[in-house]
Amino acid sequence: MAGRATRAAGAPQRSPGDSRGERHRGWCAAAFLSVLTSGVSADPPSSSERSRSDPLEQALPQEAGALPEVTIKARRANLERRLRTLFSHITITSHDNSIALWRTPICPLVAGLPRTEAEFVLARLSEIAASAGAALAPEKCKPNFYVVVTPQPVALLKEWHARDRAMFGDTWLKNIRRFINTPRSVRIWYNVEIVAADGAGLRSPEPVFNNTLLDALPINPNAHATRLEFNELLDLSSVIVIVDLARVSGLELRQVTDSIAMIGLTKLKVDADIGDAPTILRLFTPGGAAPAGLSDWDRSFLSALYHTNQNSRAQLAEITDSVLSEVEP
Repeated sequence: MAGRATRAAGAPQRSPGDSRGERHRGWCAAAFLSVLTSGVSADPPSSSERSRSDPLEQALPQEAGALPEVTIKARRANLERRLRTLFSHITITSHDNSIALWRTPICPLVAGLPRTEAEFVLARLSEIAASAGAALAPEKCKPNFYVVVTPQPVALLKEWHARDRAMFGDTWLKNIRRFINTPRSVRIWYNVEIVAADGAGLRSPEPVFNNTLLDALPINPNAHATRLEFNELLDLSSVIVIVDLARVSGLELRQVTDSIAMIGLTKLKVDADIGDAPTILRLFTPGGAAPAGLSDWDRSFLSALYHTNQNSRAQLAEITDSVLSEVEP
């Protein structure tokens, strides 16, 4: 590899022949002439009388600022729906699992680029992570956020896996093969650990099942019954990002780096339907202009992700509320 860098860091009308209509118009004309000849004038109805007798007027705003306020509220409600749809599509969460975050300090490593470009990617990733609120490891740390740029991703992954069988964690071989052999501009593999929400850690139980696999399952001795919070959380222990050099040709390094940061700071559904949402996740979607970098939605999402309670089962709703307040104050 040419270079390596590591550090922490959206009323029916009547027909003309209707005799009832003719009688009605004649009555109205006579009444009108009577008023004129008698010299009697009628006072206009009061505003309260008009409001009781005119349903249309009741439906109209009574204040000059009411219409703009309705427009703003409608726009805000539409934006909220778009945000909720996007975040529910891209995040991986369930009744049993929290959104995966970096609770472990991040130590990025960049390889396969000339030194200047590698240092740019490293600095940009560290900047985005720190801005979001993720912890960065100190200098000379053990890498856990790998970014490798290569013109031959399949060959590299096969060789890497042959040398390090633990790089993909404890998972089925068919999943590893699918990851390696599926062409993508940017591949990403997440290694996730389950940790106790209270920070005390999980432990193995005393062997009572004659040393079967059940004895290897971790337990949470401090778990408590609740439907509001998770007892265990998902922690990203390492991330492997492989960039196919041929497939990103024509893109700016900043664009690719921002997309890596977006998908690397939390476990996302990379094939999710994101519609027309303004996000860097559209970078490799066919058609349309490529985003220049992280959008306001992206930055607010990442920040909300790391500043809301990961223990809460309502975290996704909290993230939506936070982003809404940021992009539509």
